[in-house]
Amino acid sequence: MVKPANFIILFLILCFGLVSFCLIFKIFSPKPEQSKNSDNAKTILPGANLQTGQEANNLTDAFGEFLSEKLKSSGQSFSTLTKNIKELIPKELLDVSSVEKTLNLFPEINEADLKISQDTSKINQTKYLKTIVEVSQKYVKNFNIDKPILDVLNEIVKKQDAASAQKIAEGSKILVKELYKITVPSNWLDFHKKIIAYFISNQIIHEAIAGYNDDPIKSYLAVRAIPKISSAAIEIEDLLTKKVLENKIDLSKII
Repeated sequence: MVKPANFIILFLILCFGLVSFCLIFKIFSPKPEQSKNSDNAKTILPGANLQTGQEANNLTDAFGEFLSEKLKSSGQSFSTLTKNIKELIPKELLDVSSVEKTLNLFPEINEADLKISQDTSKINQTKYLKTIVEVSQKYVKNFNIDKPILDVLNEIVKKQDAASAQKIAEGSKILVKELYKITVPSNWLDFHKKIIAYFISNQIIHEAIAGYNDDPIKSYLAVRAIPKISSAAIEIEDLLTKKVLENKIDLSKII
């Protein structure tokens, strides 16, 4: 029997390490009333209401101010009158779509680099999902990939500790390599490409944040990209649910 959609989303996003960005999407969303009234399962995510949009915005501003102070302390004369590093960046470059291009997020995944199977039987689809869950769980757990991005930023702002960001970036990089090794049923190709692009972007975001000392502007732009990678996590949730239900996959054989 196919499990309810709510359970499918909750279980698999936890396995894939998408939860931190799925939760943060609700925090950074410019129209929270849409999420509140939404009839889908995103509202059941644990901890979704623990932080407000204002708290998230305050932390983003705090991170920008923190980076500005780092520039001042390093003797950068142009930053002496700058309270927030965003004042040093042209407004057109602060737009999320511009940041996505600048950081090269969500690159196109070449199908020639993937192992694709034409076997779309239910058995093979189940085997694929079981493999991807096992691989994802391993690296999500070992590298704390599901650690909320706000906690990562807090550690930098309050403790100047970027260890978590670097660890997540490292784990995401290894996970991407493992995802390329998995044989994908052809009818799951779109999902697999999105998962790979997501974790490549997750790596880029956390590497940039961890490198705040070397390139504070890039680090700040990475924070500006959080809404984009968050919405991508939500899109993956929706696609995953759709494909599991369409193909009538029995998750009891995966869990």
